[in-house]
Amino acid sequence: MTERTILVTGGAGYLGSILSRQLLDDGHEVLVYDAELFGTYSIDSLRDRDRFEYVQGDIRDTDELEAVVQRATDVVHMAGIVGEPACSADVDATIEVNLNATVELKRLCDRHNIDRFIFMSTCSVYGNSEDDLLTEVSPINPISAYSQTKRLSEDSLLSSEVSFAPTIVRLATVYGLSPRPRFDLSVNFLTKKAVLDHEGTIYGGDQWRPFIHTTDVARGVRAVLHADQEVVEGQIFNVGSTDENYQMKEIGRILDDVIADAKIEVDQSMVDERSYRVSFQKISDVLGFKPEMTIRDGIEEIRDALTSGNITDPDDNQYYNYVPKEDDD
Repeated sequence: MTERTILVTGGAGYLGSILSRQLLDDGHEVLVYDAELFGTYSIDSLRDRDRFEYVQGDIRDTDELEAVVQRATDVVHMAGIVGEPACSADVDATIEVNLNATVELKRLCDRHNIDRFIFMSTCSVYGNSEDDLLTEVSPINPISAYSQTKRLSEDSLLSSEVSFAPTIVRLATVYGLSPRPRFDLSVNFLTKKAVLDHEGTIYGGDQWRPFIHTTDVARGVRAVLHADQEVVEGQIFNVGSTDENYQMKEIGRILDDVIADAKIEVDQSMVDERSYRVSFQKISDVLGFKPEMTIRDGIEEIRDALTSGNITDPDDNQYYNYVPKEDDD
């Protein structure tokens, strides 16, 4: 295997902490750059591993960022403000972090002859669609600050000629455990409520979402990273499984089945405008990638972590990307 130094921005986060481990297991040098918004406990166990290095820094700090870029061969750009509540709370910061910093990182990678650049985007750029199954060439309709900055970042990376090979990965809605757990994601939150409160509420219910487990996200990124460059350069890949498209009310039925003493209700008085079903045929056909985990697996995993006491206080602020202030409306 060609020796590579992979820079993972946001590498101490929910997904980055898993990817960093998998890349180390692959034999790569891993350089994590993270702003420590949620601490470093997720990667502290990696500090003594060979080929691992950690640098604390804000993605908006151009000088510090350039210092790590010029030491890397490849970049996986995961850093950002993630999720609609966190992005809506400070739209100016969201634009700075999710869009402007990505454009600057593109410039630095071009200057320092980075080989590959993998950008973590989201299937939420599809917004609300009546199409049966959305593919990478389907029209996109981002309807949130989060998805809009992702769409604009995609455009920047693919619309200009650069020296590196850019690839966009649009993730399905993520669930599952991580060294930095999150309980502000729909499946994780609903599972927590079902286990601890024996109840939960799904708003709307008819809206469609594709889902993917945290470990499968990392596997999908590695599939892109390890593919022949000419196969992935300038490409967009939806990352997930076509079989894992669900209406949210179906998630409720699975929760009822897995957690027998829980009552999951559907409240149709509030409707989520985002609804999209996504095809993942391209990544399957081109890269041979297929997720290994299912929604049921993820629900069982979180249930077991909570009931065993491995996670003792899932309401702790460290498990949430955004915690409303007391004076928030």
